[in-house]
Amino acid sequence: MGVKDLVQWVKKTHPKAITHFPNRWASPAFKGKKVAIDATLMTNRYHFASRDGPFKGKGEIIGWYNLISEMRAYGVKPIAIWDERGPREWKAPETVKRLTARANHLARRNHELDRASRLDQFKEVLTEFQAMTEEEKDIIRGLFVTTRFAFHRPKEEEHSIGWDEPGMYDTPPTSPYSIESSSPSLPIENIPSAAPYTSPPVADIPSPIEHIPSPPIQDTVSPELSSTLSEADSQVIDRVVSMIDNLAPLIQEYRESQRKGQGGSKLDSEDIDLSLNGEIVEMEEDLREWIPSKSPTGQKDLTDKEEKVEELDSVLEELLPASNVGESPRQQALTIEEGEIITQMLSSPPLPPFKESAPRSQEEQVYPTPPPTPELEVKEEEIKLDPMARLDRLIEQLPMTRSIYERALDIPSAGDHEDCKELLKIMGVPVLEAKIPYEAEGLASALAKSGLVDYVGTEDSDVLAYEASLGPLLKNLSPINSSLSLISGTKLRSLTGLSPASYLDFLILLGTDASPRIPNVGPVNALKHIKAHGSIEKILENEPKVLAKLEDDSIGRERFMELVNNARKVFTDLPPTGQWGNDELEDRQWDESEVERFLEERHGIQLVDRESNL
Repeated sequence: MGVKDLVQWVKKTHPKAITHFPNRWASPAFKGKKVAIDATLMTNRYHFASRDGPFKGKGEIIGWYNLISEMRAYGVKPIAIWDERGPREWKAPETVKRLTARANHLARRNHELDRASRLDQFKEVLTEFQAMTEEEKDIIRGLFVTTRFAFHRPKEEEHSIGWDEPGMYDTPPTSPYSIESSSPSLPIENIPSAAPYTSPPVADIPSPIEHIPSPPIQDTVSPELSSTLSEADSQVIDRVVSMIDNLAPLIQEYRESQRKGQGGSKLDSEDIDLSLNGEIVEMEEDLREWIPSKSPTGQKDLTDKEEKVEELDSVLEELLPASNVGESPRQQALTIEEGEIITQMLSSPPLPPFKESAPRSQEEQVYPTPPPTPELEVKEEEIKLDPMARLDRLIEQLPMTRSIYERALDIPSAGDHEDCKELLKIMGVPVLEAKIPYEAEGLASALAKSGLVDYVGTEDSDVLAYEASLGPLLKNLSPINSSLSLISGTKLRSLTGLSPASYLDFLILLGTDASPRIPNVGPVNALKHIKAHGSIEKILENEPKVLAKLEDDSIGRERFMELVNNARKVFTDLPPTGQWGNDELEDRQWDESEVERFLEERHGIQLVDRESNL
């Protein structure tokens, strides 16, 4: 959120505009000063930073308590400003960014749900595989080496059953002997393609030797023995075919999953057509305004909210297909490990170590199987875990990865924000509300311009685009173990050498919450063009390559300038501040016992007396 890439550019190009305070609020510069905090953004950050455990879902309450306690301990005066609930038309581009981020998280969460289901099935199959005889395992391994289980139905069956894609099937093949095998068409890195099979020349195939007569049929062979042999062979075939029927679809599913994961990349809001500003934007805004009831009927309200979330995600998946989203580096590591486990399990000869097979049955003792294929000589330090142990370890890692995306999809409700407001009021913090069409950082900037507060505390660099941009932006309010960073708008504009109007256009060119960035026009090029032409209009008139990028992005000049003018209005039309005086913005005394009671009774949080634990 905020002006895209601005802070990174300032750190690299104009570090003198930034002052760091490693001692945080203990620094003398903050004692007795008032800090207007963008409470909407801060609450959201605390919410998404929540972790699993006894206080899951209470991250915003705990975060606010710690922040206010730390500020008060050093004589700093916080003021919390929330956005009035309701949509703001000028923030539609930011909503598109949120929806794009949600689409990324949704696709990757679903990718992990599919992986978890697949690995649970694979564990069952692997358990059955390890209980098979070595002869049966060798048959399966040999078939895997030559075919990679890349089966497809015969052509005459494809149309009768109605399959759409060659090489794909909805049900596993009934037998590897009743279906055609094809050389794999998917270049899977972790499961290499089968080596091509070349039939030997006919001349090289030995013909029967006619002068050696066939042995006469022995009538003395026991019919029972023949029957037993036939039954044993049949059982082996049944077990092998059944195992392949179970393995083949799982391996094919892995291949498809890997191909999808490698075929996309993280979606960027600049790749999304702004036509998304219609129905789905309204759905997202409505969802953010949902307040779960605290009455006994709250369960119904919670169910209704879940239905709204499902509806939003369903529409989002249609507009932004998951196939466009690639795996994260963490997910890629899981995929590689999954492929290596499959390869280790089905290598011929098997990669050591491998668990001993189950005790042989009576039939197998009477008709012993050939000895297992000798294991490869592998140095002790290179010996890997047994595939079952590796699989168990992989499955244990899945919940942590999945939780990353589940937390990101857990939208903080208006009820969560109301709880935080109530806590801060009990702690004596002035709580303000920015009325539509304004928002919290705009009101905070206006208060700074009027001299009613000393700093604007937020992670949103849009503050530097307001008319009050000559005032101070205070970042890194959370976490408490990081240095506070103060960006001086006065110094920054002076260092750029731009006029107020050109400086604002420079920031708008980078992309803000109210306007998109022109593709491939970063801070360096934006500053160069602004210095050369003075305004965005002049740039589009005199830089045909820049205009072409705009047209190629399908947004067009007219729509882009409409958003630019909206952004200019947002950053120059500040909200009125006359209704607040110094008295209304002063902090109030707070009763620690009342705060403790609120935390324990409403949220199950008990404070720890540090001195009693020393």
